[in-house]
Amino acid sequence: MKIEDTYNLGIPINELWNALLNPYYFGRFIPNINAIVKIEEDVFRLKGNFNLNGNEKELTAILKISNKVNPEYISLNLTQEGTLTLISAQIDFYLKETSEMSTLANYKLAIKMPFLIKAMMGKKANELIQRNASDFFKKLEEHLKS
Repeated sequence: MKIEDTYNLGIPINELWNALLNPYYFGRFIPNINAIVKIEEDVFRLKGNFNLNGNEKELTAILKISNKVNPEYISLNLTQEGTLTLISAQIDFYLKETSEMSTLANYKLAIKMPFLIKAMMGKKANELIQRNASDFFKKLEEHLKS
């Protein structure tokens, strides 16, 4: 599953770049994240709740920050941790300064998940991801402006 979208944020590119480098900071704006623990440089363990059609389960994932091209590009790679890897995702952020106080943020998300999970989520998966992404950028922008 691939999703892409763009947001025009009223914040300087360097502030957005620094926020995306810090999971402790941006993790506050991701729904259902309960804990973030640094394992090593640019590698973190995330714990959170995942609700699949009314069945809630706690999941653990490894987040790796890579491909850092200051301040224009960054990749976040998530892999579910456990006996079976069910879901993995790569989020590529492309940042472009449009003015001193404005940044265009484009993200490309590629998610790999088993067919059964994808079928259970149905068409709601894309809507949910896009809504969460929109909420994430709105909250991030509001917090960085304050």
